[in-house]
Amino acid sequence: KDVLDICQKQALSANCMTDLVAAASCLAANPGEQCDKALDHFYQQHAKDDNLVFCKWIAIQAAACTDQALEVADKLLKHPSFTIKNPNICRSLFISFAGNMKHFHRADGSGHRWLTDRILELDKLNPQTAAKILTKLAGYKRFDATRQASMKSQLERVRDTPGVSKDTMEIAMRSLAK
Repeated sequence: KDVLDICQKQALSANCMTDLVAAASCLAANPGEQCDKALDHFYQQHAKDDNLVFCKWIAIQAAACTDQALEVADKLLKHPSFTIKNPNICRSLFISFAGNMKHFHRADGSGHRWLTDRILELDKLNPQTAAKILTKLAGYKRFDATRQASMKSQLERVRDTPGVSKDTMEIAMRSLAK
């Protein structure tokens, strides 16, 4: 049997969250009908009315290493259950995407810009959470020159944005001073 068939069967019949998350994670990395069916089942049966499970559902998709990772992250932002006012939901999406090394650190800088856009939006509502998420750009000197320039420019963008909170500004300034 095909591995994806086994994963789909496990996702649709799992009797514990560990099995469901494992199967859904494998399928999220392989977009298609099987993935869509399993993630829809996960949402409808478990995540729809439970914010903590919804956070896991979002994190699985944001962390999946697919060529559509940034588009998936944008789609999740528009999901009816997503709200930027819930810090756990924000962390699940934003930090999981930032942990998606291949797509967060795209050479064109689009992953870094996407996260910075979210941080600046979140900073107006929850400066502490925005500042914590900004730390994902702080280690820019550990990357190649292209990614360093991209990450540094996003930190400078935060620093130069009028009205940024003290918490977020402190992370940007400290990161740029290193």
